[in-house]
Amino acid sequence: MPCRNGLIRLQILNSLLLVAVILAHQYTLLNETMYHFLSLLYTLAGMKKLSDLMPKSCFVIEEIDSLLQDSLLAYGLFPGTDATLLYRLPFKGPLVLLIRDSCISLRYAHAKKIGVREYV
Repeated sequence: MPCRNGLIRLQILNSLLLVAVILAHQYTLLNETMYHFLSLLYTLAGMKKLSDLMPKSCFVIEEIDSLLQDSLLAYGLFPGTDATLLYRLPFKGPLVLLIRDSCISLRYAHAKKIGVREYV
């Protein structure tokens, strides 16, 4: 039964994503509105944003905003990468990640645009 519920949940999320894309093209929604809508979809899918994680959290990167993907690829950040959040600086400061024995600092604004799945 859980497998069937997961399939139904995935179909609903795919439908919502299709609606989001159609609305974005038809009405040219503001970036902020689309961001909040996609955040809701991430929450329904069980995905978190990198900016929501606590220090010492291990995670796998699930999705990166298309505008950031090319620049973060040079640092080894791409979907499917395992990483650890080492530090979070206060007042929405940068986050320090450990990726393949390398420490990388990432802006909070960029971390908000990266979808991750946390290991339990």
